[in-house]
Amino acid sequence: KEFPVTSGPTHLTINNSAGVTLHATRSVSTGNLTLTAGNLTIGNNDITAFSTLGGTNTSHVYTNGTGKLFLTSIGALPKVFPIGATPTSITSLAISNGNNVDYGARVETGFTYPIFMPLNAVNRTWFVQAATTPAATINVDFFYAMGDGNAGFNYTTNVDFGIYTSAWNVPITNIPTIGSYQVPTTVASFVGGTELPMVIGNLGAILSSQSLVELSAQKINNAAQLDWTVNITTAFKEMMIERSADGRVFKSLATITNGALTHTDNQLLAGTNYYRIKVTDMNGRISYSAIAAIINNSTGFDIINLMPNIIITTAQLNVTAAKKTKLNVVITDMAGRPVTTQLYSVAAGSNLLNINAANLSTGMYYVVATTAAGDVKTVKFIKQ
Repeated sequence: KEFPVTSGPTHLTINNSAGVTLHATRSVSTGNLTLTAGNLTIGNNDITAFSTLGGTNTSHVYTNGTGKLFLTSIGALPKVFPIGATPTSITSLAISNGNNVDYGARVETGFTYPIFMPLNAVNRTWFVQAATTPAATINVDFFYAMGDGNAGFNYTTNVDFGIYTSAWNVPITNIPTIGSYQVPTTVASFVGGTELPMVIGNLGAILSSQSLVELSAQKINNAAQLDWTVNITTAFKEMMIERSADGRVFKSLATITNGALTHTDNQLLAGTNYYRIKVTDMNGRISYSAIAAIINNSTGFDIINLMPNIIITTAQLNVTAAKKTKLNVVITDMAGRPVTTQLYSVAAGSNLLNINAANLSTGMYYVVATTAAGDVKTVKFIKQ
């Protein structure tokens, strides 16, 4: 049955308690959209409304194609896009301070453009489009739920917000979530008629360009000797050394404006010191190094991360040690059965160990690292 809602102010109510699949086959012009039960599946068709009401896991606009839900004339007050990438999950977003511009949004499962560590991100890509270029920075809030993140995503820590233009960039990092997994962001890069892909991930999970800034950390005379390289062709405005006591919340340690690529931290924190380099280019784009760490103790080691943690052929195990030691690294299956074993010599400070998973079957595995003293650390990965 066709409901021809095509012109003028309208009110469309979706009450689909019988569970019938409702499809949008053409654009719907300005009016109100109320979702009381069931989904509206839009495929490759846009639907336009003035505002929306309702929206649950089983009652939302199902964006199963390139079609977007457009909301018109978004001003200071937020308007919610009750969209979902599957028929049984809603991952909405809200836009406010929209400069009275029309915006369209859809959401997909997964990542159209690969991110650095997809295992540590919300398993969604939101696509947002401004009808015309807004004259101001726009507020965009993202909503997700438990289960929407991939296997390594930490729901309780601060997150990064990524936007894809010609590459991923992170305009805002270390964002505290609000309530039930609401992430408030601002966007200054809308261009009228251009769809912007956006993602949410744990710190360091998004940037595919992290290798553009390479950081090493050595422990020398109870100090951290930091050295890095910057392989960015555009001029950069500043480099910032950031340090963390827990690997999650980073604070500025020093700002480098003279082009130096080395720094010594003589005032180590107790325990493990985590470092990263933040480079901002003249266009405001941000690139981070991978995290390097120093253990301010006489013994011990830790696994910082495995990059990437969804592996096709090889990855790098980022390990820090308090002193020079031998490390036995075993890959096991989920039942704990050893698959491969390799012995490494690691230095005091940060180490990158090559992990070869090319011959593994598709599935989930563990990397288990053990010292001669019996200290054991484990990290999980997926072989794709």
